[in-house]
Amino acid sequence: MSKELDFLETFFQTAIDKIVDNLSTMKDSKGHNRFSSGVTAQEVGQPDNQQITEYATKWVVQIYMPYYYEFIDEGVSGWANEKKNTGRFKFKKNGRPIPREAILSFMRNRGIVYDGFQDDKKKKGVKSKQSIKDKLNQLAYIIGRSIKRKGTEGVPFYSSVMTDDFFKSFETNFLDVYGDKVLNDIEFVFKNK
Repeated sequence: MSKELDFLETFFQTAIDKIVDNLSTMKDSKGHNRFSSGVTAQEVGQPDNQQITEYATKWVVQIYMPYYYEFIDEGVSGWANEKKNTGRFKFKKNGRPIPREAILSFMRNRGIVYDGFQDDKKKKGVKSKQSIKDKLNQLAYIIGRSIKRKGTEGVPFYSSVMTDDFFKSFETNFLDVYGDKVLNDIEFVFKNK
């Protein structure tokens, strides 16, 4: 790997590390921790994928993100517009419901259960287990409906890292490290014409 590619990889890996760190440390506007199960963080950057591709005249840097990162970063307005955010996304009142499995996973990660869950858990029998499952599904439906109505607040885990200042810093560092090489390459090209 060339020095330039090594520099690019190191610089952008630092950005990926900040993005991943933001997923676990960022707070919403009320100061609540935005708990992340870790799946999103695992998908950021995906180290098994090549992030930098070298071509004859340029390098291309790709930072892999999960498909839903913009929804987390910008938030989604509810159909009742209770959470007014500046994001581009909005739930539709009559649109598809939020997938129940996603809400159930959300509930498991946060330990959300209904009142009386512990008592129901002590009961034995198939009917009791089905009753627990039905009550959890009902709670998931209610939570999903509430999220659609109220929306979700954005947590700028990505956009707080990938700023104009970040790219200016990249330009400055790249020129400091490789400016002379680039100028020498340009000079060589013009001498040989």
